[in-house]
Amino acid sequence: MSGHGQTLGDRLAAARHVIDGSTVNKAVVKATTHEVGGPKKKHLDYLVQLTGAPNVNLPELANQIVERTRNSSWVVVFKALVTCQHLMIYGNERFLHSCASRLQLFSLQDFNDRSNGQGYEMSAYVRRYARYLNEKSASYRSLAYDFTRMRRSSDGQSFKTMNTETLLKTVPVLEQQLCALIDFDANSEVLNNAIIKGAFILLFKDLVRLFACYHDGIINLLDKYFEMKKAQCKKGLDIYDRYLERMDKVQQFFKVAEKIGLDQGDTPDFKSAPASLRDALKEYYESIDGMSLYYITILFFRKKKAQKRGCKKSGTVSPTTPVSQSERDRVIEQEKKLYEQFSKNKQSHSLNASHPVSSSNGVSLMGSQPATPAAIPAGSVSQAIQKPAEMKPVTNDLLDLDMSGQNTLNNLMAVHTAQQQQQNQNIMAQFNQPAAAKYVEPAAAQPVYDKPNATDLST
Repeated sequence: MSGHGQTLGDRLAAARHVIDGSTVNKAVVKATTHEVGGPKKKHLDYLVQLTGAPNVNLPELANQIVERTRNSSWVVVFKALVTCQHLMIYGNERFLHSCASRLQLFSLQDFNDRSNGQGYEMSAYVRRYARYLNEKSASYRSLAYDFTRMRRSSDGQSFKTMNTETLLKTVPVLEQQLCALIDFDANSEVLNNAIIKGAFILLFKDLVRLFACYHDGIINLLDKYFEMKKAQCKKGLDIYDRYLERMDKVQQFFKVAEKIGLDQGDTPDFKSAPASLRDALKEYYESIDGMSLYYITILFFRKKKAQKRGCKKSGTVSPTTPVSQSERDRVIEQEKKLYEQFSKNKQSHSLNASHPVSSSNGVSLMGSQPATPAAIPAGSVSQAIQKPAEMKPVTNDLLDLDMSGQNTLNNLMAVHTAQQQQQNQNIMAQFNQPAAAKYVEPAAAQPVYDKPNATDLST
């Protein structure tokens, strides 16, 4: 009698709960009968109202739904899962909290209905569906909020405003839930009954909200990538790689939703991100320790050539711009000379500082002139450390990235170049200021030299 309306067992179970006076259990039994069809709207609406009632035991409601999943029929189990997700989406958030309080909500990884061919086929989707609901409750248990209820506004807790540390901890949790959802992997041919179709619609609603959060998180991650430390950049690069891998599955899920007639207005317009963007992120990570000096030097020579040609307009050099080998060798050689000269000046300055110090008018107390470190030639570095031309901000929609990759890549690297130039400018300003020699009061008991008189100081 399974699959052909309410069975005698369904009626007896409902009558037993009527005698017990448990309206919650009765409503759950009514919503999860053996009839092949989605849970009736009147039963779902009643359960949604119960989740907001102050005198309802929500853990008991969750336990009753879990108890119905121990049935051998795929129809009852599938309808119990649909009822559970419906209450998670439309019910009070306290119900989701009750589900998350369980260590594992459903234990259906070995469920299999061998009563008929349809039951054997639907059992695979029952296991996948239960896995997603487990991940949904685990995400709430880990972060204490539901991704599908988050607002996309810039106020409060949002993926658009998360700091780097919180973002790198939250996005992986979101990825696990999103991965469990798209692994449902149902095609339009399988959606041939009201139960699995109802489950697919609920999953589609969750996917729209999850992907919106995921998209905002990736945009925020790219915006902060060039400010991260090397360990954080490694995590961010891994997140971006997984994002590119999941895009195809997400797009396939939305295509199936369009085929069965779901609202096409909710489907985003997918565009592939340029490969050059990923290459730039990887290049930055691999050479994060010594990259800033190289780009500043390249920028200097580009601007110098533009000035010689009479070009009034100067732009920011892209990190992927090809550079000839001769130009690169010349740049490296010049930077080595500047570094050697700076090291010598710094060493001579440190040696002079260790000798007896000069008096207030600049004459050495030993009768010699104090040595001052030579300033670093400012003609080359000072021109390189200039504020680049103002660029456009990074786009807020990753799906609208330029397919060529030039605009997005230049904008991202322009932000990084400006920040690195500001840091190098501060460092060079400190190096150009000679440090004042410390005055050491000679010990009276052990004079090192004769104290000069006023006449010697005046000369």
